[in-house]
Order: sequence, then structure tokens, then C-alpha cells
Amino acid sequence: MFESLFKYPRVLARRQEGPAAEARQRFLNHCSDQGMARATLLRNAREVLVIADRIDVTAGRAITRQEIEGAADRWAIDQHKRRRVQEPRWSRALFIQTATSWLRFLQVLERPEIKPSPFADQIADFAAYMEHERGLSPVTIHNQCWHVEKFLQWLQEQNRACGDVSLVNVDSFLAGKGQKGWTRVSVAGSAKALRAFFRHAGNGVGVPRALPPALMVHVSSKTKDCPSGRIGKTSAQYPR
Repeated sequence: MFESLFKYPRVLARRQEGPAAEARQRFLNHCSDQGMARATLLRNAREVLVIADRIDVTAGRAITRQEIEGAADRWAIDQHKRRRVQEPRWSRALFIQTATSWLRFLQVLERPEIKPSPFADQIADFAAYMEHERGLSPVTIHNQCWHVEKFLQWLQEQNRACGDVSLVNVDSFLAGKGQKGWTRVSVAGSAKALRAFFRHAGNGVGVPRALPPALMVHVSSKTKDCPSGRIGKTSAQYPR
């Protein structure tokens, strides 16, 4: 791959003899197999050599994103000091983008720790209910669980427990999403998902009873007569 990209002997030798040559060549072959243009391959070939000079990808250990960003910062500052670039952020961004792709290809990029959601049990129980008792499709289950998790995350940010949910909380959540740009359809979908979740919670299946029965009607009518477009009103402002 190096031979097909670089013709000048000195430039070619630098690529062949530089650090992690075999790992760089495998990545470039992979990029070529993906159909990348020659100009993109040349850019990647130059950039991975810069990266290899600053990060040891052959050390047999996982490399963190913090290491990549630190090396990118030093590289961008050096380029700016040497007046090779006017705006160092572009050099930094290219370094991080290429390094992330290359290290992921080499399988040496550290995977971020995924912290389990504090609502995982409630969401899993709700998903099982929708699948086994209601027979809903995987897409519908995914969408409804997404809306419910957004509400539970918001509720946690308000320092409120699920068992203390009130009509005011639901109002605030839905109105806030409308003010952030959610459309009528999105708000209605969220209200529908919350109604199903609280109905299930009220049955005492894996989740403590969270809301009074009146809320089932309240959430159902939350967007029934609201005007089209973006939503920014509380339920008290909607005609019933």
C-alpha cells in the first residue's frame, strides 16, 4: 500500500521504516477495501504516521480516549507554533478522528465503561410486559421504553422518587420537552408510553404503584386537543 501511495524514495522509506509500519499498512489496506478515494488514503497515511510517532499502538494494552486527546492537543499546539496551521483545532480534530478509527480497527481502543441505568429493572420489567402480555413489536417496545427512561431520568434530576410522581411532574416533563422542540407527535408518543408504564406500575408487577388512577386519564388527554406544531403549554392550558 505504501508503494502505491508514495513515489519519492525518501518519503516512502519514512512510511516503511516508521513506527508501527505493519499496523499502519493493515489499516490503509482496510480503508482501500472500503473504497476510500486516493486523496483520503494519502491523508490517512500521513496522519497515522503522526499518530504512531506519539502513541505506541504496539504496547499490547488498551489506549484511552484521554491519551488520544492529550496527544492531539500536543500535536495541534506544535503545528500552530511552527506556523504550519492557522487554526489548531482542525489539526486536533483530524488527529482524534483518525486515531479513533485506527485504534478501533486494531482493537486496542479502550471501551468506555457503560454504567447500568438505575432504572434498568423497571424498564426491563415494562419491556417484558409489553412483549409477552401485549404482544407489541420490538420497535414499539424500544420507543416506549425510551420515552419512559427519559421521564425517569428527568424525575431523578428533580430529586423525586418514582413513588412520589404527581400530575404536576408529568405536566412539567411534557411541557418542558415541548419547549425544547418536541413536536405534537413526539409529546403524544411520550404521553402514551407513560400512560402504559403507569398502568403497568399500578398493577404492582415489579414496580411500586406510582400514580393515582386519575393520572391515567390525565396523561391520556395530555395532548388530545393541543394545537398542532410545537408544544409549550402545561395541561392546565389545554382545552378539555
